[in-house]
Amino acid sequence: MKNLQEQKPFEFLKDVEPKIFADTLKDVNINVLSLILSAMPPEYVSEVLIRFDDRIKVKISIGIANLKDVNNIVIQKIEVSLKKKFNFIIKDTDDKFEDNQDYQLGGVRHIARVLNSMGSFAQEILMNINALDPSLAYNIKEYMFIFEDLIDLETNDLFKIFQNVKLDDIVYALNDQSKETIDKVTLAMTPRVKRRFIAKYEQTIKVKIKDIESAQKKIVGVAKRLLAYGEIERY
Repeated sequence: MKNLQEQKPFEFLKDVEPKIFADTLKDVNINVLSLILSAMPPEYVSEVLIRFDDRIKVKISIGIANLKDVNNIVIQKIEVSLKKKFNFIIKDTDDKFEDNQDYQLGGVRHIARVLNSMGSFAQEILMNINALDPSLAYNIKEYMFIFEDLIDLETNDLFKIFQNVKLDDIVYALNDQSKETIDKVTLAMTPRVKRRFIAKYEQTIKVKIKDIESAQKKIVGVAKRLLAYGEIERY
């Protein structure tokens, strides 16, 4: 099974203006359109979605959320069709369909990130999804603020969050994170807490995935509560 970090389906579309994308593919089958958008960055998808009517927005959102593994042959055939639509030069297509592996695309987390980028449009889409599939709507809401979103918060807001979190949980939660995230988090610590964090972090080598996820969930829970009470802001 392939991961999007290795190869990115439909990457040639990244420079197509969202309006042109939507206008060109407005008559494409919803399932195919959902598949294509599942591979695109959330911010790009949100710019495309706002150009469709409410019914199509909801159908695409549900399609992205429910998408699972997609065979690479299917993806490559769609890519050839798209290149014709957008007048891209097609090269080396004769042996293009030999790789019979799967890609992980879409999913609840992906559509949650899309909706996070849509501002006021998101609540209307969620409301319509809830009318059709309450369970799916609930799962999407659960992902609409995830641990990776912390890096986008202001330092003062991060400080408020970590005041309500145990240091051990911060150490565990950051165990698999990038240096950029760790640097952003430590900026939100007092010098004394930062020294304690660094000492513990450097001593913590092996952390179970379930413990990392548990610690991240606790921090996200605090963030969601502070967001709900207006004590911190996302944008």
